[in-house]
Amino acid sequence: MPRGAKYRKPVVAAVNGLAVGAGMGLALVCDLVLAAEEARFTCAFGNVGLVPDTGLSSVLVRTLGHARAYELATSGRPLDAREALDLGLINAVVPAGDLAAEAQARADALADGPATAFALTKRVFRLAAHSPVADVIAAEADAQGTAARSPEHAEGVAAFTDKRRPRFTEAH
Repeated sequence: MPRGAKYRKPVVAAVNGLAVGAGMGLALVCDLVLAAEEARFTCAFGNVGLVPDTGLSSVLVRTLGHARAYELATSGRPLDAREALDLGLINAVVPAGDLAAEAQARADALADGPATAFALTKRVFRLAAHSPVADVIAAEADAQGTAARSPEHAEGVAAFTDKRRPRFTEAH
């Protein structure tokens, strides 16, 4: 399952320690992944005679390509937070003492945003991960039409015109 695909709302992960096997998969399927500097990620399934699950196969192959994904899945080599960031698997590395506050700040910013537009973006991105460009363009056009008719869009335009921050009030 692609990043946070089961939920309309954005899902934020804060990894502070070891994310091994299914723990790595559960973290990496989230929409935003923050990690403490000391965090470690290990795809340990091969070490115990299993196959990656919890969506990890999808995330690794789509993010890293077959060769790198296969190497991580079969070697069980741990990644530190910096390497996970450099590989594009996570969004940020922060000091452990700041992790909870940073994750909360990111979650609050998403919660204060346009819920409809964020949900539609998530849906289009899920499609974009495996569909032809023409299908994605059609889905974008459909989603854009829905978003353009939302009260959130009207508020965004009004806020832009008034030179103020938008106040989105749709249910999150």
